[in-house]
Amino acid sequence: MIYDYPNFTALRMNATRNIAVKKMRETAATNYNDAINSSHRLRTIGNDHKVKISDSKYRALTTLAKSELSKKLVAATRIERLKSY
Repeated sequence: MIYDYPNFTALRMNATRNIAVKKMRETAATNYNDAINSSHRLRTIGNDHKVKISDSKYRALTTLAKSELSKKLVAATRIERLKSY
């Protein structure tokens, strides 16, 4: 069997990139959920010393989590839109 080596390599590289983009999106979503859950817990229950955060700090933490999520999703989309090999 004769392989078209450049085409075979390009297919492998594109498949690897697609898997990496999918993993980036999953990781970004998981990190976002963890950050939102942690900030919600800090607002309602408090930390180990029962110190709760204020609503303004809670809003700041959720805004930060949303901005980090959007940065990572934009990066994944840019990688996905790159020209195929």
